[in-house]
Amino acid sequence: MKLQGGLHEVITREIEIECLPDEIPEHFTMDVTELMMGQGIRASQVALSGSMQLLSNPESVISHIVALKAEEEPAAAAVEGATPAASAEPEVIKKGKKEEEGAAPADEKKGKAEEKKGKK
Repeated sequence: MKLQGGLHEVITREIEIECLPDEIPEHFTMDVTELMMGQGIRASQVALSGSMQLLSNPESVISHIVALKAEEEPAAAAVEGATPAASAEPEVIKKGKKEEEGAAPADEKKGKAEEKKGKK
């Protein structure tokens, strides 16, 4: 996990078991140090002892190792390539429109002020 830069994500902290009252465990301990990217621990891999029987779905994921989101974003940007350039273009257009819109009212005010001066 450390070598691959993954993140250990816990999906669920509980499983349902059936056992004798004197065998009820306080917790289960699972070793995740050997897990690699994309691997996980399922409910069926929890070590049960004595009269314990698993009632939860054996395929339920307890925890797994996933790629960091920061690593996924640059990879997605590299694949898309032209998309960032295309999205930057409308922003420039928007800025241009705002400047034009901002300039237009100022010109109108000047025109109105000149009209008032002419009327006086």
